Parts: sequence; structure tokens; C-alpha cells
Amino acid sequence: MLGLPGELVAQRAPGLAPSFGQHHVLLALLVLGRVGSMGRMRLGRELGLGEGAVRNLLSRLRGQGLVAADRSGCRLAEKGLKLYRRLRRRLVGPHPVRAGKLALDKHACALLIRGGASRVKLGLEQRDEGIKVGGSGVVTLIYAGGKFRIPGGSEDCERDYGGPEWEELRRRLGPREGDAIVVASAPSEERARLAAVAAGASLLR
Repeated sequence: MLGLPGELVAQRAPGLAPSFGQHHVLLALLVLGRVGSMGRMRLGRELGLGEGAVRNLLSRLRGQGLVAADRSGCRLAEKGLKLYRRLRRRLVGPHPVRAGKLALDKHACALLIRGGASRVKLGLEQRDEGIKVGGSGVVTLIYAGGKFRIPGGSEDCERDYGGPEWEELRRRLGPREGDAIVVASAPSEERARLAAVAAGASLLR
């Protein structure tokens, strides 16, 4: 996935798997790249991970030369910043959005994947990945011909469903031809963000 080292989530011993996944690694890179420096406890809240899991994750990120730590907290090292910039060329968000009819729970976050439309089938894989990490549901859209489309469903969501959510997605994400968008819902914003990243990660492979 865009050069994320597989060792980050590989098992270290038979039967002993890390308590985080690729979506946590991806979200950690996005959060640290956006914020700059962050303490371990705050990062854990952002990722929905406990102290031990965050410590393990940061240890592996440091081992790959992606993260550095000092008294102010942890931050991306030069190698991590290069990877973050590469990710940012492909991803917009995740952003909290007023998702209207697309929302399946109290909170919703949207993530845009540049050029991701070609990897979308019916959106079921994205839905399943989002639900695995605690999301209530994920709606996958593609942007083609200047229109939001649902694979296997509507060819023009604005025409068929109306509502302010479409303008919200245009404003927050700036979709272009061939992009994919995942809108994840969950009981909390943190969980919706994680579900959006988990769903979107399936379109980066």
C-alpha cells in the first residue's frame, strides 16, 4: 500500500499478532503529518488504540525510520514525511462531513482516493473493511462525468437523491474525474474516521 512496509503489521512470533492494522498505520501517518508533533496518549485517542498498542505501533514506525520521538512527543522523520507527502497526493481527508442521506449513524467522515474509481467494484469490500473496525456502514461513490455515482446503483446521485450533502462533498474534497470517495458512519467521529481510512485503504492496494 503506497510503500507501507509489511513488517509494520507482521506477526513477530507464532500466534502473536500486533493489536493494530494497516489502517492504524495509515491514519497515524496522516495524523502526525497534519499535526506535526503529538504525545502518545493523544495519538492513541486519535487511533482508537490503547497505550500498549500505541507503544508497539510507534516502536515499529521508529524501527522503519518513519517516526522520531523527543520530549514534545512523536513526529514524522524525514522518511515518514516523504511517505506522508506521497499519501497526500492520493488522499484528501478524512474529513468530518454532514452526510445527510449517506449517513448511517450520528457521525460521518469522508475520504477521497485520487484515481480510485477503477478499483471499485460494488463497494462491498469498502463497507466490510469499515465495519470490521467499528463503523456502522460505508457508502462508496465514484466521480465520473462530473457526477457522483453509486456503483451498481445511481448514475447521478444529485439528481436522484438531492440534498446538501453533495455540495458538502464537492467543497470539502474537490473531486476530480476518476476519483473514489468513501463515506463512513459510526457512533463517534473518531470511529468514523478510522472506518473511512480502513475502507479507503482497500483502494490504495
